[in-house]
Amino acid sequence: MYIIPTILGALLACGIVSRILLFLMKNLPDDVIRLAIANGVTAVIGFVLGGFGAANGGPFEPAGGLIYPVVQIVVFGIDLLALKGRRAAKAAAKAEREKG
Repeated sequence: MYIIPTILGALLACGIVSRILLFLMKNLPDDVIRLAIANGVTAVIGFVLGGFGAANGGPFEPAGGLIYPVVQIVVFGIDLLALKGRRAAKAAAKAEREKG
């Protein structure tokens, strides 16, 4: 019953953290590597924080943090599709400028 709100919350949290990391790494030359590093670090952060949050004061609970890497894969896929669209738009604009 609580899986949908958990996924939505994880999407929001992972999206915000990955955007902050992408901003901090804006001077890396390759966009795909920058996306991979930012999303990988975000997945690790989410896993660790989710595991400790599910522990409720006990030992680390790995099952509690498993939702975050899964959600981060979705965020990474969305980022890659957006990057592909931006590159296609830049190429089309460049071709239009050279043509006309």
